[in-house]
Order: sequence, then structure tokens, then C-alpha cells
Amino acid sequence: MKIGRNEPCPCNSGKKYKKCCWTKDAAADAARASHRQLEPSFDEPTLTEPHEAIKAKVERPKKDPEGERWESFWKRYEKASLDEKLWLAKGAIESEPELDGGVAFDLVESLCSLQHYGRVSDFGAVIDLVEQRHPDAFQAEAHWFDSWRVENALLTGTELRAPLMALAKSAAKGIDEFFRIVHRVMFYDHLDELVDAINAAWPAIKKDNNIMPYGKAELADIALGLEIEKHVKGNPSLAQDDAAFLAATKAYRLRDGFPWWQDYIEIRTGRLQPIWKRHEFVIGGDVAKWVQRVFLLTVQFSMWLWERRSWPRLRAELARFELCLFVCDRHDEKNKAGGPKARKHRQDSLDNQGPSPFAALISPESADRFLAGQLDMFCPGPYRAAAAGLGFPCFIDFLVELGLMDNGEGVSFKKGYSKRVKQLPKGIGGFTGDPRLVAELEAAMTGLEGGGGQVGVTAEQP
Repeated sequence: MKIGRNEPCPCNSGKKYKKCCWTKDAAADAARASHRQLEPSFDEPTLTEPHEAIKAKVERPKKDPEGERWESFWKRYEKASLDEKLWLAKGAIESEPELDGGVAFDLVESLCSLQHYGRVSDFGAVIDLVEQRHPDAFQAEAHWFDSWRVENALLTGTELRAPLMALAKSAAKGIDEFFRIVHRVMFYDHLDELVDAINAAWPAIKKDNNIMPYGKAELADIALGLEIEKHVKGNPSLAQDDAAFLAATKAYRLRDGFPWWQDYIEIRTGRLQPIWKRHEFVIGGDVAKWVQRVFLLTVQFSMWLWERRSWPRLRAELARFELCLFVCDRHDEKNKAGGPKARKHRQDSLDNQGPSPFAALISPESADRFLAGQLDMFCPGPYRAAAAGLGFPCFIDFLVELGLMDNGEGVSFKKGYSKRVKQLPKGIGGFTGDPRLVAELEAAMTGLEGGGGQVGVTAEQP
């Protein structure tokens, strides 16, 4: 099977194929082809024939002046400074009569660091030049070019709707990149633009057989949550049977997706305010009910972030989604361990002895592993990591306030967490070129290091 140059390298290095094993594989292919030409066959001269006769039958490789010209260009390009690369890229885009999508992508991708240096206008100008001079090449990689335009708009605070709606047209082709942009837009709380973009992208995504069902289900969950936010924003007493809401969300209510969306509405409108007991979150028993409780608890948490910590609503929702995923994954890890030890811990928790259930699930080490997983080179989610990274200490405060975790347990978590996530701003910043995000993360991490011991109120044990 042929591997695309922009696909992940099969050696699992985390790099793109063109930047890893492509050159080596191309050389190996050429060597094999040359070897096949030299092998005798029944129709070819044998080794008993004169040497000159054999040489005459061997096809000499033809020179490829165009390939040699581009090879020379890329050698020079790779050694160039950022400003020289910008000059060379613009020159190639302007002077070449034709560019294919792959070359256009390579040229623009190599200039992404312009975002990191605040030179968004220079970066945007190169993208515009590709679209003007080579529209076919632009369309071949439109999901990348439009995603960079969305990033530029978010970095500069300029109009977001146009590039986001353009990206929606090719979202099915570049679904991973579309997800990353959705998370970034959620982090910065652009509700109306994001709802419209997902609505425009969804029909093609839903019918695309190359997109895995779990990916479609995740996007449907996000879309349904966004629609709930939009309708509650316009109607704080939104009813579950509201005709406009049901019509807007019909496409996203998949058979197995978001099974508790009615409860989400009830909590979001304030009509439902569950009061939890520790024993309800002990590992063991009915897993489906446990997961449902965690989901509803994190919905309450997202409301708490908005009301008590002044978080933007969509950022709070993104943090809710990530922390719910984290807690459920930790539950699976602990539950698989099973055995008498797990049963004893369950009984100790029921008797209010030993650590609280959430203290047993959430540790600085497990939080650190979770955040590191979001920054994997293969498919990084920096804004998911940012929302979760900022949300972890707040979640601890929330649990202590509800009496689901002891104050001492919360203090212990924060001390260990602050030591482990010092590099979080630098790690996330390396993926985004977003100075505002880095500054916010640095301030949060500094606040953790300098914070006192008190995490939340000391609640009476249920």
C-alpha cells in the first residue's frame, strides 16, 4: 500500500513520512528497480554473452531535470533561516507555472513558526498567495489552509466566521484537524460561529465511511452540547420538548450517543441540582450508573466553573468533557485491577474509612499522564490539554466543596500537581503559537506554586 508523504511514518516515529523514512524508502525502491533490470531472464542475454551486449540491453535511468531542480531547491530551503524561507517560498509560489497540493502544503507548513513569532500577517499572506496563484493546489489541501486561517483569526482577534465556514466544507477530508480547531474555538468561547460550522460540516461527516463511528459520536456529543448552550442562552427555562431545540438537534441524537442529554438540560437550567454522597462514586457495582453519576457531576462542575470561577461557558464545557473522560478512564483502570483489595476499598469507603473515592482515582501522577497523552506528536490536542490542565485544580476545589474529597487530600493533590506540571505552558505552547494561552497557563501554574494549603471549605462528611 502506497503511503502518502503527509501521512504518519509507519515506523511510529511520530513524524510525517516525508520527514522520516521517505528518502530512505525511495532510495531502496530505486535500488530494487536497478537490480531487477540487471537480473537475466529467459528473454535477456545470459552471462555467457559479451559484456557490451549485456550493457546494451540494460535501460539506463533517464535524468529528470525537473526533479533535480526541486531537489536542489529543497536542500537550499532546509538550510535557510525563517526569513529566507519566507522569501524562497513566495518566490516559488509566484514563479512556478504549476504547484501540486503536496508542494504547496510543504511550503506553507514550513512557515507555521511565523505564528509563534507573532508574524501572523506574513503567514496569512503566503496562504493567500497560494490560493491566488494555484487554486487547484489550494483546494487539494484546503482543510489545512483554512484551519491555519482560523488559527490566524483567533490569534489576531479578527473575523472568525468566514474561515471557519470555509473549513467546514472540507471537514470530512481533514477530520482530525477539524476536531483540533473545534477544541480551539471552544476554548475561546465562540458559540454561534462554531454551531453554524458544525451544522454545515455534519452531513458530509455523517455519511463518510472513512470516519470511524466513535469519531462521529464524539462530534455529535459536542454538537448537542453546543446546541443546548445556544438554546439555554436564548431561553434560560428551556424545556426538553421545545420544538425549535428538538429540530436543531435531531441529526445529533444518535442511538448510542449522549444518553443523558435531558439531564444535562435540567442541570443547565437549574431545575435539577443533585446532592451526592461519597458511596455513590465508589468503584464497583453498576458501571453504567457510576458513569452516569460522573457525567452529571461534571455537568454541575462546568456550571460551577462558569458561576464561581468566571470561566467562559464553552471552555468550561471542554474542561468538563476532558475531566469526565479522565475520571472514567481511571475508573476502568482501577476496576480491572479488581479482586479482594478493590472490594475492601469499597467497604472502607462505605464505612467512611480510608481515602475518598475521588482521592483514590485522581492523583498528580495520573493527571500528568493524562495531559501528556493529549500532547502526543501523532495527534496532539493542545487545547484539550489546556482546558484539562487548568481544570484539574478547580475540580479538586469543587469536590472538596461538595464533601466528596477531604481538604487534606485536596491540598496534597495540588502540591504534587504543581511540581509535575511546571512544563505545561512550554509543552502546550510548542503546539499552538498562542502567546495568550501560554501567558494564562504560566499565571495559573505560578498561582499553584505560590498558593496556600486551603483548597476549599471543609465539608461535613456525608
